[in-house]
Amino acid sequence: MAGSGVCCNGASRGDQERPVRRDASTDRDASRADDAAPGMQVLVNSDHTIVGSASMVGRIRYDIEVALQRVSDRITRVEVHLSDENGAKGGTDDKRCMLEARLEGRPPIAVTSHAPTIDIAVHDAAMKMMRVIDSTLARAEGPHRG
Repeated sequence: MAGSGVCCNGASRGDQERPVRRDASTDRDASRADDAAPGMQVLVNSDHTIVGSASMVGRIRYDIEVALQRVSDRITRVEVHLSDENGAKGGTDDKRCMLEARLEGRPPIAVTSHAPTIDIAVHDAAMKMMRVIDSTLARAEGPHRG
C-alpha cells in the first residue's frame, strides 16, 4: 500500500535500509542548492517491497527537483510513489514510479513509469511529468499560433 512507508530521517540510524517517506521541505541534503526548487515540496513514498536509504531518497528528490526546476514556481507539491510490482519474484521493468504533481489552481497531474531500476523509473517519470506540465501550461495560455 503506497503511503504506508515509515519516516526515514537518518538522524541516528544512518543509511539503514527500510521503506521510506521523506518530506523535502523539512529535511534537506547539503549537496542540494536551496534555490533549486523554491516552495516545491517533494514527498517520497514506498510500499513494503521497496527498501531505501537516506541517500536513495536524496537522489530521488534531487532528480525530481532538477527535472522540474523550470516550472517549480508553479508546483506546490510532488508526490513520488515507488513500488516493485513483482516483489521477490523479480522480472524486467517491474519497478514502478508514479509521480503526482500539484500545480497551483489546477487539478493534480499524474504520470507512471516502469523500468528495471528505481532510479531509471524515477528519471523517466520526471521527464514524462515535465512534458505533461509543459503541454498543460501551453494549453492554459491560449491557442497555439504557428
